[in-house]
Amino acid sequence: MLFETCEPRLPFASDFGDAPDVYGTLLASNGPHHLITPGVFLGANVDAELDGQPSADATGDNTNGGTTSPPGDEQGVDFDQPLQPGGVTSLEVSANVSGYLSAWIDFNADGDFADAGEKIAGPGALGFPIAVHAIGAGPNRISFLVPPDAVVGNTFARFRFTTDSGDLTPTGVLLGGVEPDGEVEDYQITIEPPVDFGDAPDSYGSKLASDGARHTIVSGLFLGTYVDPEPDAPPRPDLTDPTNTIDEDDEDEEWDQFGTNDDDGVFGVNCTVTAGEVCELAVEASAAGQLDAWFDFNGDGDFTDAGEKIVDNQSLVAGLNPVAFVIPAIANPGISYARFRFSSAGNLGPTGPAADGEVEDYIALISPGVDYGDAPAPYPTTSHDIVPGFYLGSRIDAEA
Repeated sequence: MLFETCEPRLPFASDFGDAPDVYGTLLASNGPHHLITPGVFLGANVDAELDGQPSADATGDNTNGGTTSPPGDEQGVDFDQPLQPGGVTSLEVSANVSGYLSAWIDFNADGDFADAGEKIAGPGALGFPIAVHAIGAGPNRISFLVPPDAVVGNTFARFRFTTDSGDLTPTGVLLGGVEPDGEVEDYQITIEPPVDFGDAPDSYGSKLASDGARHTIVSGLFLGTYVDPEPDAPPRPDLTDPTNTIDEDDEDEEWDQFGTNDDDGVFGVNCTVTAGEVCELAVEASAAGQLDAWFDFNGDGDFTDAGEKIVDNQSLVAGLNPVAFVIPAIANPGISYARFRFSSAGNLGPTGPAADGEVEDYIALISPGVDYGDAPAPYPTTSHDIVPGFYLGSRIDAEA
């Protein structure tokens, strides 16, 4: 009698993953699988397979149609924020019912989900600020830290959802051999180069949608002591309180894993400056490079007016560098903004991308300039605060 060797089969309809089998996807590799249970899934639906569907781009399960449903069952996770080394990011997971989520990302692209920091949801995960395990029906926001040494490029993620609160691993089933209900979804994702954004109000061109000033972060080229990435310019209002003269870049935990201010490379701009006087600053560079800078003197919400570029491709050396410019006598008093962009190439505009370096935005309070008389000493000398548009003749200047 002849016996045919058969591959292992499960007695009930199950959902499998579709990442490359190096991650453990096939039954023979102890791949993860979930017992399909009505109403328990991620996204809009789930389909059944007889085994894992490994593919080079983790779309094997999403395109084969399975055995019970049409194609397109892997739509439960929305990667709507960039993943950048060293940055805090988030994604949205949609579940059909309340349950428990475990998730992993292969940050170092070594072909497994076993390294420290690669579990982003579930017991023991390094979530930000806390790990998420239980999720509700509908959309759920999951925040986590991308390790600073994450490898830029394509990699894979795995999400496992079940109504059982037991701890799941990237492969296999629950402790004791029990197959969980729910679904497993695998994704090919991209770790993007880290980017630094400015944080002035968006009228100045700060957010990505406005072609905001942004710099790809490369090792060793920044202002001050460090630079950190953001997925986009922080959502900052236009500040008009004259007492608030400190830049608040990245102090929101959602945007900055350090929880501190990384705009620390320009000294002297966070102060009151007087129209008509010379403003002297010190700029700290990590290495040699070029500096471009702007100051919104007329307070109209942009850096595009004549005379508002205060530094044009100035060469900096590593360490402190003197920078000086004149505040026009007719500068509008009040809160204003300045932008400093440091790069290896220089000649930058106030918006758009740069291949390296850092952008730092600052708030400054412009005080009115003062015009004095110049009669001989015996005559009492009067003075006038300079107000834009009010003067005798063709111009006015300020005196200290």
